[in-house]
Amino acid sequence: MEFLSGGTLAPARWAVLYAAHPWLERYPWQLCRYGKREYLCRFREPVGQLLFLLEGRVSVSLTPPHGRTHIITWSLTEGLICGDVEVALGNTTASADLRSEDGALCLSLPIAPHLEGLREDNEFLRYALARLSDQMIHQSIYTANNLLFLLETRMAGYVLAYSEDGIFRANLTHTAELLGASYRQLSRVMRSFTEQGLLKKDGDSWRITGWAALEAMAADMEQLP
Repeated sequence: MEFLSGGTLAPARWAVLYAAHPWLERYPWQLCRYGKREYLCRFREPVGQLLFLLEGRVSVSLTPPHGRTHIITWSLTEGLICGDVEVALGNTTASADLRSEDGALCLSLPIAPHLEGLREDNEFLRYALARLSDQMIHQSIYTANNLLFLLETRMAGYVLAYSEDGIFRANLTHTAELLGASYRQLSRVMRSFTEQGLLKKDGDSWRITGWAALEAMAADMEQLP
């Protein structure tokens, strides 16, 4: 992690942030950048800062003793991603691993000197509650889908949900972790989709060629809001 000395956001960007999240303006945030695949925090290790994601994609995961990482969810949108649980519960260690995908730009605020202020800041608390509730809903849906549906069904829904203009791009290793499968299992599913004419491999991406069939396959699965 690198603090961007002298670095700051453009005034227009601050104005947008403050309009959406007025509580941000009450605290002395620092701009910091995390590199590709760098951990923002590690499970059961000390958490000393709030992190507000501005740019990038961050995975939330756990790695049990057998070594296969299980991705709980992704933080894809602008918002608070680290420290909110610690502020609310008084924890001093992380409840999961947070790791940047291709790098992440964040605002950072040390928790210790601002802990009491944050706990008395109703605007911050309402924001944190809403965001944690949204994450809980997403995680509940992911868990239910992983338990109730075959990998083929889950992957069909995932392809449809995360494609752009009919093109699906993803790291299959990370996607397998998110769907509770192995890379080998997911590779077989993608190969099957290609052989059935549902997808066409195009370099490091896949073009959807059987949209209706994928929709029918994923129709019974609960969709993320």
